[in-house]
Amino acid sequence: MASRSERSETDENAPGRAAGLRVLLVDDDDDTRDMLRFVLAQDGYLVDDVQDAESALEHLRKGGYRVVVTDYDLPGKTGAQLLRQATLERLLEGCAVLVVTAHSDPEDVGAAPVIHKPLDVEAFRRQVRGILETHGSAPVSGGKGAPAGAAAVTIVLYVHRDTPASRRAERNARQILGRIGKASVRFELRDVAEHQSEAEADRIVFVPTVVVKCTPPVWIVGDLRQPQALFDVLCLCGLARFGEFE
Repeated sequence: MASRSERSETDENAPGRAAGLRVLLVDDDDDTRDMLRFVLAQDGYLVDDVQDAESALEHLRKGGYRVVVTDYDLPGKTGAQLLRQATLERLLEGCAVLVVTAHSDPEDVGAAPVIHKPLDVEAFRRQVRGILETHGSAPVSGGKGAPAGAAAVTIVLYVHRDTPASRRAERNARQILGRIGKASVRFELRDVAEHQSEAEADRIVFVPTVVVKCTPPVWIVGDLRQPQALFDVLCLCGLARFGEFE
């Protein structure tokens, strides 16, 4: 599906001005898409807009985007599924994301920031500026096969501390962290007896279980009998390269 690009001709003091930064806007509602494209272009962004997840993936594979703004309810795939697939293909490295939704509690968006409908234009502008500031000077997304970046993730290992399986899982997790360096990863060890509410929120049904939280998705890896599983997920998050772990 063809996209449209617009650039603002507003003055240098336009709020959130970011001339030259490319934004991919994904929304199947014509009115909402037109409004958001206008707002973004007014602030100096270069906007490509598409109506579905597959078209969005085609654009992301070409690279060059700094922000992806996607509606949650899309034809074929949800916005969460779009972001998950893009992450699996390593298309979002250095790219900020924002999910727009009318749902009070959208599922499977992980740590991706969410803004709710009905939209307040100024709140939307602030949100876009905020996610860009969070990403700082990270390189733009470079399309499929781009080098791994240094996106931060949180690894949460749920355990029963007094069991051999939990001790093995902790040992395997720390082995992986030792391979990739700890600066880019926050590691949390949680005993389910002391963190029941967190375990319920992370949908833990057995322990030990490791949960990897990487913007935007969340992976539940398992009990780490095979530490390769955790390493593979960290590769998908851009923190390691496939084939380096033995």
